[in-house]
Amino acid sequence: MGTLASYDQSVEFFKDNLGFGEGASYVSRFFAATSSLPFDYVKTQIQKMQPNAEGKFPYTGSLDCAMKTLKAGGSLKFYTGFPFLFI
Repeated sequence: MGTLASYDQSVEFFKDNLGFGEGASYVSRFFAATSSLPFDYVKTQIQKMQPNAEGKFPYTGSLDCAMKTLKAGGSLKFYTGFPFLFI
């Protein structure tokens, strides 16, 4: 959703205001990475979690993972790997 809508709007903007459509894919990539990366980060953390010595997992679910990540690393922690996804 973030990719298609932002690409379409970017092409319109560039053509109407600058006279060319190139560059819209970069704008689209930015919005796609920005909108999907937090969800992908949480999903990856859930997939990688291992039980501790007592056999308990560090997260009870996606929301718990997101809240603990936000508390421990701040909101920018969700965007780990942003440059690689953008490129």
